[in-house]
Amino acid sequence: MVFLLFQRNCFAQTGNYVPEMDTVDKSIMAFMQEWELPGASVAIAKDGKLIYARGFGYANLEHRELVQPFYRFRIASISKPLTSTAIFQLIDKGLLSLNASVFGPSGILNDTVFLDIIDKRYYDITIEELLSHTAGWRRYGNDKDPMFSSAMIADYFGSSLAASKQQIIRYMLKQQLDYTPGADQAYSNFGYCILGRVIEKISGETYEQYVKKNILNIIGASSFELGGTYESDKKENEVTYYDNPGAPAVPGYFDHQRVPAPYGGFDITAMDSHGGWIASAPDLLRFALSVDGRNSRMDVISEAAADSMKAKSFPSGSFAHGWISDEGGICHAGLLPGSSGYLVVRTDGLAIAVLFNSHSYKNDFFPAMSKAIWTSLRAVTSFPKSDFFEGTCDPRF
Repeated sequence: MVFLLFQRNCFAQTGNYVPEMDTVDKSIMAFMQEWELPGASVAIAKDGKLIYARGFGYANLEHRELVQPFYRFRIASISKPLTSTAIFQLIDKGLLSLNASVFGPSGILNDTVFLDIIDKRYYDITIEELLSHTAGWRRYGNDKDPMFSSAMIADYFGSSLAASKQQIIRYMLKQQLDYTPGADQAYSNFGYCILGRVIEKISGETYEQYVKKNILNIIGASSFELGGTYESDKKENEVTYYDNPGAPAVPGYFDHQRVPAPYGGFDITAMDSHGGWIASAPDLLRFALSVDGRNSRMDVISEAAADSMKAKSFPSGSFAHGWISDEGGICHAGLLPGSSGYLVVRTDGLAIAVLFNSHSYKNDFFPAMSKAIWTSLRAVTSFPKSDFFEGTCDPRF
């Protein structure tokens, strides 16, 4: 496995190179080799300072292009904390409340197109339940998840185009809920699709416009952008995505032609508020540190909102509001065909973003990733002192 020692030169120039950090390099390389991952970007912050950012392996195998630390990856479901942050901002501004109803004549999404509801329990769904994955939907694989059923929903509406986000919601409003809102908890991409439309309705802006203007531009996280579905839609400094070695082509979401799963196996443009963003690993940390409720960097939500966001939302579950919460802090993983990632902010001041341009559906993939990172960091007794957020290494951070 070839990797780029980009940040090593920065440590040497500033006198802040810490040999113990080599354990992180070795651990990431070993993990990539074991899981056959072509490329990665890893960023680590300590007490609000970016102390480590490196690219490993290949951004593009065919051209032997190495990953740079500022390269952008699909972050998949790590998009959900960003959407949750926008919701809590609107709550801070007094424009929204957690117990606000979403559907029905008196709900937020009370446009005529959203009033054809079969199961009246939809009227009981609140913002809190969408955030906490308790709104009433279960999913059993992608055949059950409407966000991966674009072609089927487009056919339902007799459309020759991919199903829009509004059509997906309208389709689901004609289905029965799987359980009464608030009675259970089940991970739901669809719930976060709805939250994106709530943000648009309350703010009067597109979801992307609101998030960029009120969160990302404020913290200087300029690498964030909504991604495209096909390889021809790649943005500047975005990596190429690879399916598992030997994986077969899949039916395309639009015309049912056989395509590689990362490019046409799903419609990422419909996934904006639950899985549509691309970003660099350092910018993921910029974002995470702006909602952690600590004083190390400026926060974009109030301390009360940060506390509410991190609080567990269901007695037997680990989901908070846009995050997964445990005693060590908050985290979220992301997974799509051709991409995977992990973002964590710990109570001890450490924060880590890891992004890959491939994936695995094996159940032990993310636990193995987490173990590789934390095992290596436990060997570090002192950390670099410089803050590479300030551009001492590369202004594109």
